[in-house]
Amino acid sequence: MSSLSLLTQHDVRRNSNGFGWFPDTGSAGGLNHYSVSGATQSHFDDPRSSGPEYRIVVDYKGEAPRWLEPAVQALNELLSLPANWDSYGARPIDPKIAIFSLQLLAEMMSPTIPAPLVIPTNRGGVQLEWHTRGIDLEIEIQQPGRISACYEDHRSGDEWEEELTSDLTRLSDTLLELSRRG
Repeated sequence: MSSLSLLTQHDVRRNSNGFGWFPDTGSAGGLNHYSVSGATQSHFDDPRSSGPEYRIVVDYKGEAPRWLEPAVQALNELLSLPANWDSYGARPIDPKIAIFSLQLLAEMMSPTIPAPLVIPTNRGGVQLEWHTRGIDLEIEIQQPGRISACYEDHRSGDEWEEELTSDLTRLSDTLLELSRRG
């Protein structure tokens, strides 16, 4: 399956991208900018600012997919969770995993697939879930590129669980089936 990547990271400490809307990051630390296909601006806020330590911002040109806004909002809520958010020693959500989750969604989702539930894991990861249209699908992102998935189709009785690496065909097919059932 071929697709364009949603997010591309740029180092903006040198202001090499020509955008003038970034705050001055000074020489220490840095601000990561992520350009989004079809977007005018997107970035992580400067971690030295007040509020959540990290925040994903996407300004989209044209009509954004229906799943994008709820997914970004949920990921931002997860990024604001402090260490020990579950009172059992949970780690804060890793911003790289949040970005990877959004990138995975951008590459795999079609406009007819409903937005997933976005859930934090206690190890700092993200879980994406769909429990709709007779399908239960859970995708756990433990680190960028390390994905496990669990699937059950209540109509057909099919089910599987596996670690996914570079071949996401099975996941793509599952999301396509979820889309068809709309």
